[in-house]
Amino acid sequence: MGRDWLSGVVFCRLVSAFDLLSKVEKLFSIIDKKHSLFATYDLYIDDYTKTKNRIRNAYPIYTKRKLEKDSQSEVTKLNPFGPNLAVIVQGPILHENNFTFRSIQRYLNLYPDLKVILSTWTTEDISKLEDFIETRLLERLTVIQSVLPSHCGMLNINYQITSSRIGIEKAKEIGCEYSIKVRTDQMIFSSLALRRLHTFFDQYSDGPQGKRIFAVSLNTFAFRLYGVSDMFQFGKTKDLLNFWSAPLDTRISLDFSPGADRTFRGDAEQNLAEVYLVTHYMRIKKIVPQFEFRQSLEVFRDLFCIIDMKSIELIWKRHSNMGNKWLTGTFPSRYQEITFPDWLELQKSLDFLLAHEEYINRENFR
Repeated sequence: MGRDWLSGVVFCRLVSAFDLLSKVEKLFSIIDKKHSLFATYDLYIDDYTKTKNRIRNAYPIYTKRKLEKDSQSEVTKLNPFGPNLAVIVQGPILHENNFTFRSIQRYLNLYPDLKVILSTWTTEDISKLEDFIETRLLERLTVIQSVLPSHCGMLNINYQITSSRIGIEKAKEIGCEYSIKVRTDQMIFSSLALRRLHTFFDQYSDGPQGKRIFAVSLNTFAFRLYGVSDMFQFGKTKDLLNFWSAPLDTRISLDFSPGADRTFRGDAEQNLAEVYLVTHYMRIKKIVPQFEFRQSLEVFRDLFCIIDMKSIELIWKRHSNMGNKWLTGTFPSRYQEITFPDWLELQKSLDFLLAHEEYINRENFR
């Protein structure tokens, strides 16, 4: 598939007439498998009264990313951090098309001196890993298989905390001053990603509360209180270790049921997922969570730097080949993400977003 006008028109007409999105997903999975590609698509949707499974008007962009097997590291100096950086790949292995193993192979092939730590579970089959990794690269790969926590926590948060923390602790142990944490169902594809992260760190790491942690726009929603995405993180290893030092969640159930009357403030007060982790980190920084919109924006501004997922070409292969699952063409929107330009604006003023504070208390906010 390409980006030409005709293929775009055909795609839109087919999806509109026959509701073919599920078949498109299957097609992209076949493309991945048959051609060693990381194929994704984005849909720019006009009519937001429809769900993404019944798209009326959409403008598609197709992207194919070829996995190069040959290392470029000898000639391009793509890793300015040298041996001081570790990439922690955490979570259950994504075996479909060997996505996790192919991701690890790419990191080791592409970036000289980079350390990679796979932090997964004893229940995971890693027997195929060495089929993808050249012998000369294995010395820079550490595999940790941990026992699953006895209690998963709300929304499986305990699994995420455990695999992330163990991987980051290993990065500290082997002397890596900087760390990247990424999920096993995601890949940092851009060959220039580490150079760009190095530039971001030089310019934006110093905050009023110490060094900032870098997160991505993907899943960092403006109106979700303390909703900084925990999917990808980069920064000083000691700071990431503090972030992931949250205690395991002992709760069994919540005192409200999901429904149409939920608000962003109500969700945040349940202290789930990203909110659970960010509010813990706030307390480490001596900030008491007030569950207020202004304070949430200040946390975005002061403790984190939000960079665009496209700046590192972050691919997320969970349940879908869609490049960005939250693209929105209206404002304000429940799924309005904070981008890097938005974050820069927060450095000057919070006023624009604060003017829309009412939406965190609005039921049926879409």
